[in-house]
Amino acid sequence: MQVRAYRSLQDIRISNPEYSPWIDLIELTFEECDKPEWSQVEIFPNIGSRDPAPYIHGANISLRQQLLQDWAHKLLTKGLGESESINKMIDSNLPELTTAAISQDMANAEAICSQYGLDEKSMEVMLPLLVTPLLRSISIKAASYAAIDAGERRYCPICGAWPLLLEYRGLDRSRYLRCGRCAFGWEISWSMCPFCGNRDHRSLESISTQVNSLRKVETCSQCKSYIKAITTLDALHPDELLAEDLASVELDLIALSNGFQRPSGLGFQPITLVTLKGSKKGLWPWIKT
Repeated sequence: MQVRAYRSLQDIRISNPEYSPWIDLIELTFEECDKPEWSQVEIFPNIGSRDPAPYIHGANISLRQQLLQDWAHKLLTKGLGESESINKMIDSNLPELTTAAISQDMANAEAICSQYGLDEKSMEVMLPLLVTPLLRSISIKAASYAAIDAGERRYCPICGAWPLLLEYRGLDRSRYLRCGRCAFGWEISWSMCPFCGNRDHRSLESISTQVNSLRKVETCSQCKSYIKAITTLDALHPDELLAEDLASVELDLIALSNGFQRPSGLGFQPITLVTLKGSKKGLWPWIKT
């Protein structure tokens, strides 16, 4: 785990002990991401997929069954406790659960969890973390391709998620959006809403606090969305993204109290095929028409 992210999470744990269960899961995920085995994930992109689809849309993602099973068991038992229901779900429905997590198909994920009597709300919190090591690995492999193809993309060019944070980088304060799922970063122009593309400066504002001059909220009155922004010399380490998001909750409260919201779901819902090596199961998720 990156040192600054670890220290930030410990500070949050001390000041807000009610966050400790969530911080435990985040730290566990960061430790998992550090394992070199995740670099062996293979992705075979769909060369027929064109803009505006993200890189993973239509791709075949291949990884070792044991790697994903071990991680799923570690994460879910940490969050829910040991149970035979978790073991049965992992043994029988892990590819389906993984594809649902990648596309944030919560209806499908909840249907799977309900078969085993697992708490659906708790699973909804943990599913994004389930695919974090996988998506980070893909982001590293596809970074050079996505950087060329990103353009003025408002959702992540790798995984389709809405950006988590906005960075003002370096002395020239270039604007970069950062994905909270795969940690990819891509540059966007000034005076543009990252969610609806609005460029009318009269409806784009920022709100800051006296507590930390490096953090602020940028809002758009056209789509009523907001994004938290941070000034930094270099790109934040992937581990720092969730830590920074958690450390700046006061900005969320300010934005929400002024009637702004973060967009829900994904900017683009990717469809993927997850194939587990050592297993015959490879499953396309159910697609609603």
